[in-house]
Amino acid sequence: MEGFFAKLSSKRLKRSVFLSLVELQETINRFIDEYDANDPSPACDKPTLR
Repeated sequence: MEGFFAKLSSKRLKRSVFLSLVELQETINRFIDEYDANDPSPACDKPTLR
């Protein structure tokens, strides 16, 4: 999860200026869509029950 937020902040939010909260939300949603399209695999392959 930390890696996701690191990529979000370094690739989309750093040095960006948002004039509204809606613009910020759209940017984050666009990043999530692109992130999912490029890396759709789950964090772990097999869930474990403990």
